Amino acid sequence: MGRKLSYKTLIETNERLMAQKVELECLVADLIKTNKSVIAKRNQQGKQLSKVKLQCEKLISDNSVKDKKAKEQALVISGIQNKFRLQHSKVNELTKQNNQLLSFTEMTTQEIGEPLRKIQVFTYRIRKTENARLESESQRLLERVRSSTSRMQQLVSALQVYTRSSSGEQKFIHTDLKTILNDVKKELQPEIHSRKASIRIKDIGFAVVDPIQFKHVFYNLISNALKFSRPGLSPKILIARSRLRAKKNEDLPNAGNREFIKISVQDNGIGFSAEHSEKIFEPFQRLHGNDEYPGTGVGLTIVKKIVENHRGVIIANSEEDKGSDFQIIIPLRPELKIVGEKLLTD
Repeated sequence: MGRKLSYKTLIETNERLMAQKVELECLVADLIKTNKSVIAKRNQQGKQLSKVKLQCEKLISDNSVKDKKAKEQALVISGIQNKFRLQHSKVNELTKQNNQLLSFTEMTTQEIGEPLRKIQVFTYRIRKTENARLESESQRLLERVRSSTSRMQQLVSALQVYTRSSSGEQKFIHTDLKTILNDVKKELQPEIHSRKASIRIKDIGFAVVDPIQFKHVFYNLISNALKFSRPGLSPKILIARSRLRAKKNEDLPNAGNREFIKISVQDNGIGFSAEHSEKIFEPFQRLHGNDEYPGTGVGLTIVKKIVENHRGVIIANSEEDKGSDFQIIIPLRPELKIVGEKLLTD
């Protein structure tokens, strides 16, 4: 017969088995908990993976849209570049045509000037040698020929000045404006004397200008002031200069440092209506008949062109029978450009 276990031994064995059972149950509980944690983490990773997948799909979609926009922008840029090249080509062609036109105008005026001088010489000789033998009607017609050729000669000279002022060849130097004005006064001295005119020059000083072109400006403005004087009233002309500073404005970067010169040429002549303040600068636009006030009709056009060459503006203020005030505004430094006279202040 087998060995019989004692009661004590059975109890001990039973206790060990119970302890092992408890330990196994704890281990199983830990395994179940760990398994739940793993499942939860796997579910969370699955959700994250789904989010990542959605983000990737969105990025792919966004990149596709960006690629499409990039291609569209590339086409737009290509179109702009083509337009710029076309415009640049047109500008070059227009510049070439303009230079050709200026050369043609210069050559034409020179060619016209020569026969005009001959007509003037021949009519002068006829009047000197044959005047006594000519009938009064013939003398009158000869005088009209002389007057017409003289006017055409003046017009040819004015067109030559305008052509040269349009060529864009300026030589800006520090110039004494009073010296230029004195030269102009000497040239106009017979007219100044005959009309008993007075010309007052106030604080004119120096400016960075093209002296040859600016002489034409003063000559035309002063000769106009003499020509358009009121009957029975001696012409009084005041030429003055002042400094201006641009107002601060988005249209004028660093406006606070932008300084300008204002040259005013005032007279007490017949003046003109304010509605003609722009028209008078157009070529061949005359407010009076040639018989009443002879001239070429391009003097103020030349003045405006020269002022624009100096990157400035000219403003005409006038009233009928109250005189005129021509204001020339140019930058203190010629490399600057005036955007608009309304941005300036004394």
